[in-house]
Amino acid sequence: MREHKQHVLQFPDLRFASYCCKTFGVNRGVFNVVDEWFFEQGIVDVLTRRNFIVHFFETLYQENKDISFGSGGVKKALHTFWAVQRTPQKVENPALNIHSYV
Repeated sequence: MREHKQHVLQFPDLRFASYCCKTFGVNRGVFNVVDEWFFEQGIVDVLTRRNFIVHFFETLYQENKDISFGSGGVKKALHTFWAVQRTPQKVENPALNIHSYV
């Protein structure tokens, strides 16, 4: 899985967005909000940001196979995800060193 994920992170922009939309059942608008939100948090490196995007969607997908958001729900989920990633605990994904970005 790790090799597959690294390959996905290297996709061209449109293919990566399509992969996320198809795999996690989100629309392009949600994908764009998530991508922009992580960029605004200071994650400007594309591969690192894509890693965060996939981890965010994987986390939501594990909790609920039907990812859907109401009004403001995407940003609320992002804030919750970010807060959990910032808490000192066992790191689920060591590649996501969030403390470098906060």
